[in-house]
Amino acid sequence: MATTEKRIASAPARVPATTLLGLRPEIMAALLPAIAALEDSRALGHVAAVTVDRVAAYAWNEGRLERCRRLLAAGERAPAVHLSRYWLHGQSFYTVSDGMHRTVAAREAGRRRIRARVGGESWCKPEQHWLSPAAGSQWRLWREVQPGGQVLTLVLSDIEPELAAALLKVGVHER
Repeated sequence: MATTEKRIASAPARVPATTLLGLRPEIMAALLPAIAALEDSRALGHVAAVTVDRVAAYAWNEGRLERCRRLLAAGERAPAVHLSRYWLHGQSFYTVSDGMHRTVAAREAGRRRIRARVGGESWCKPEQHWLSPAAGSQWRLWREVQPGGQVLTLVLSDIEPELAAALLKVGVHER
């Protein structure tokens, strides 16, 4: 067996980011910035080839998605999508600020990478966050400002149960 064939045969199966954590892309896109430590963020602004299965992208407009599919099939070179990188448990994930439908079309077409302008990166710190019940089935997300949970600041309110479950899954504490 050739070296390339051995490497391909031994490579782990590719699992899209949207299912890597068992979460829908809409939930990933809401979760990552909610638990990011923005004071530790840094600007990047570089263009890179990003693995599309690490991008929390979802199509919200069928017409736009169909247009992106047609352009991709015709061989048109799309402009770079605009992403933000988040680190969670040692893995990088991306959210989209421009190019959601281009990313979904590329993923559907079997593209492994997409050209992206990565504007910045942040580190997610779920261990510094707490969920507390609010009215009905809603939740509130708090962040520790000082260690020990003595001083908290409200990050999000009116959190739906699906996002709350995802936050708990990645390590946010329940109070």
